Amino acid sequence: MIKSFLVCIFSALFSYASGDIDGNLVLPLEIAKKLDDCHQIDDFYSRYPDIRNPPYIYNIIGDEKDEFLGRGEEKNFGRGSFAAWCEGEPKGLMKYYLVFDFNGADKFGFSCSEKIGPFENAGGLVVDRITKEPLSWYFEVGSNDKILEEGITEGNILESSYDGMGYRFYCHKGRWLFRPIH
Repeated sequence: MIKSFLVCIFSALFSYASGDIDGNLVLPLEIAKKLDDCHQIDDFYSRYPDIRNPPYIYNIIGDEKDEFLGRGEEKNFGRGSFAAWCEGEPKGLMKYYLVFDFNGADKFGFSCSEKIGPFENAGGLVVDRITKEPLSWYFEVGSNDKILEEGITEGNILESSYDGMGYRFYCHKGRWLFRPIH
């Protein structure tokens, strides 16, 4: 009995001292601690019961071998890069943001914003490292202006989806582009 009590006390003290996250841990702790003015979506899995992918993903910049696309040089920064959905303040208004940590990729010309939104829905995240799509299929995040530029996507595309609907996001020349999917 005393041993159980001490374990509970030490666990509570450790959680408080380490800045533990309130509620269920939906995101890995290392990501959840980097969400400055945003919070993990505590009820993500109950809000999206048929979700197939988590609301975060690692290695969004490089390929599976952590090579920066288009450079052919092996770099470690791809390993620590991530994208994650979070909920803005005040919680409960269902305003979601997509946050990123590029882990040094800006040194190689990757310069998109580290937070975009708000969006009305979040979803499970995957990276498409293969598909090339016309830029004309995309709109600019924030302004919703159609992209009139010729060309195709040249790097990773981040896809967020739930129940067959969602968005594809692409960083192009320092700005985030998106296109709806269904």
